[in-house]
Amino acid sequence: MSVSLHLKSQIQKIQQHLESLLLPDSSALLIQQNTWLSIYAEQLSEQISDIEELAVPLSSLVEVIAVIADKRSNEVYVFSKGALQSVSATIPTDLPASNLNDYETVQTIAKAGLITEPHLFITREAEKPGLAEFFGRSEDE
Repeated sequence: MSVSLHLKSQIQKIQQHLESLLLPDSSALLIQQNTWLSIYAEQLSEQISDIEELAVPLSSLVEVIAVIADKRSNEVYVFSKGALQSVSATIPTDLPASNLNDYETVQTIAKAGLITEPHLFITREAEKPGLAEFFGRSEDE
């Protein structure tokens, strides 16, 4: 099963906004194909709550189409103006079909150098502990 977000935007416009939405120590891959920008993130799953973590804030900038695809069926969620607008089983016809993959597959293809479209890996680093936490001390010491 694959879960991905698709929007009509440029990588540069979404890059910084998306990075702040990622969970600490997680990453995403953005692929630009013509007018569509596809986002594959580690934290995306078929749970609507996981999709909403990224889609709702991004939809305040531009309409976001979340696609959950498998061999038997599709679920398509359309987010706009910071909210879920509709749910259907019909994938937009102008969405490149090659963009319907899961994060692990797309990451493997990108690392092998097989993606010819402009793409970008974004990683949100885990927060580093302060000296007290690093040395195992509590605040009351």
